[in-house]
Amino acid sequence: EPGGRYAVVDEFEDQSPVPLVDQVDRLATNNIFSYAIINRLLAKPKDEEEHGGPREILSFQIDQAFSLDNDRPFQISRDRTRQTTRGPMSARLRFNPGTNVSIESRVSYNTLFGRLNSTSLTGGIRPGRQSFGVTWFTRFNAETGDTTGNQARLFTGFELWPGRLKIDSQVNYDFQNKLLQSHRHIIQFFAQCYGLRFEVREFKTADRLDRDFRFALTLKNIGTFLDLTGGTRTGFDAGF
Repeated sequence: EPGGRYAVVDEFEDQSPVPLVDQVDRLATNNIFSYAIINRLLAKPKDEEEHGGPREILSFQIDQAFSLDNDRPFQISRDRTRQTTRGPMSARLRFNPGTNVSIESRVSYNTLFGRLNSTSLTGGIRPGRQSFGVTWFTRFNAETGDTTGNQARLFTGFELWPGRLKIDSQVNYDFQNKLLQSHRHIIQFFAQCYGLRFEVREFKTADRLDRDFRFALTLKNIGTFLDLTGGTRTGFDAGF
């Protein structure tokens, strides 16, 4: 399955109010085109009425992005003597041995320096109404070959009251910097005519601490009726 995507992000002055998801998701201006080639292996059950239609048991994807702005190369050396508008090559392998079990591996390869940018391995399971998963991801400095990040992400979900009350949590720990980088917790309650959602999140780097909360009220057939958000942004010295 071939595919393509075009994306533009315009410049804006102050990024400090933008919530951080992790260190690699900071917003940056760009004008890019990307392509992908995906191969899928599907399994068709003998009894489709009982077990549903075909499902994916294995997939492999390769993709790459290109900057359409020569002033913003995708890959560049520290001294700026080497650069290219081509992005790194990325590959993803996903295996679903069962309907409730999945394993996924990702690799990003820097084509300018011929080294890895990052790797990740994720496993997840959904026994009944609960879900558990873990991701281990590593980042590298492709120019020097040094490891710049080793992080683990744990995520869980529980339905304490089936169809009514659900709790989701996620915790990130940075082994490279020995830092609990972030944690996020969501409580959701569903009634016949409305839904409530309360979310708290904390994200920490060497020089910044974000704390956020969100409360939302959703009405059936109407959508989000009330959405309140707030939080704090704290900057401090890297040695703190």
